[in-house]
Amino acid sequence: MYILNVGINKLTFKKMEKLIDILGTGVLATITGKITGTVYTGSLFSKNASRSAVFPDNSIIVDVKQLDENHIVDQHAVDKFNEEAFQPESIKGDHYFILEKKPQFGRVMPLDDLKG
Repeated sequence: MYILNVGINKLTFKKMEKLIDILGTGVLATITGKITGTVYTGSLFSKNASRSAVFPDNSIIVDVKQLDENHIVDQHAVDKFNEEAFQPESIKGDHYFILEKKPQFGRVMPLDDLKG
């Protein structure tokens, strides 16, 4: 997810981090829940790039419609992620976001929060 750069200023690093994912592990991105306003952090991938990261089946996938820097502003769809059944061609947008589902203790589950 991170590129080792020695002697490169912070601004250049952030621009490179946003555009390049050489390891196929995704770029750090965020999305805000529609119900709770919680900011979730996950991995953003280009639909056309290869992905080496593997996620558990209880993760959440977001078909990204609009990005602002590394924050997802709008989405085509939100659903449960299934690694074996995943087909990048089924993504409508140019990017997809995967949120590894971790135990949550609250009234609204992340999947419902992101769907709104």
